[in-house]
Amino acid sequence: AKVERMRGLMQHTHVPAHIQERVFRYYEYVWSRFSGVNEKEILDSLPRSLRTDLVKHILRPLVTTIPFFNDLSEPMEHLLIGLFEPRIALDGDALMVYGEIGKEMFVIERGTLHVTNESRSMVYATLGAGDYIGESCLLEMTPRTASVYAVGYVDTYYLTNDNFLQAAEKFPSEYLQIIDAIKAVIAEKQRKNEAARLAKEQAIKAAAATTAQDPQMATAIAISTTTTAAPAATAGGGGAAAAVMTMPASSVDSSPRPSAGGRLW
Repeated sequence: AKVERMRGLMQHTHVPAHIQERVFRYYEYVWSRFSGVNEKEILDSLPRSLRTDLVKHILRPLVTTIPFFNDLSEPMEHLLIGLFEPRIALDGDALMVYGEIGKEMFVIERGTLHVTNESRSMVYATLGAGDYIGESCLLEMTPRTASVYAVGYVDTYYLTNDNFLQAAEKFPSEYLQIIDAIKAVIAEKQRKNEAARLAKEQAIKAAAATTAQDPQMATAIAISTTTTAAPAATAGGGGAAAAVMTMPASSVDSSPRPSAGGRLW
């Protein structure tokens, strides 16, 4: 019935066909994944205590693997998990856009995300279930330095900076503990990124020096550069390593790669 009402509304308001298609694809996915139940609507209809218990059952296994959330008191953990909100992304949906002010971090329950440059010509990292990204917004809301797009359907939960600060007001000492842990995670990622950048620069210089003497050898070095400089870009800070995809030095965007879940995303 809901789909039919939506269909009638879109036809009455002359919604373009490509938007109608995305709406129907969303409903098809919700039906196949949750038997037609809208998770957010169900959660929002529950009393706060029941909602938190249900979200905790679903989300706790994911949240407790995040290094800065894995050593909290039970009351703080209970409150924080209850502040996450569900979000379903369709194929191609942007969860983060380069240059926008970051206001939330995401945890992936199911599906795949690509972290890209502004033009989407380079994929920095591929994230999957259990990975997270955007935690720097819990420190301060600053512009994103990468975009994040869904590859197929993706089920996520997100925590906004505002909701995080709600928890901080009730548990100020643990808030400081989390902030220190986030800073440590980001510092380690920055260290790995810098090491990867230097390794790439050295490989490119070696290739350039070899070009005049042996063009075939220079090509081999350039190919090696694209496969060895990237491992420092780790998976969204999550549990499993991401499949990091790189481009040659002559690519459209040859700037240093931030790691997924890194400082400004």
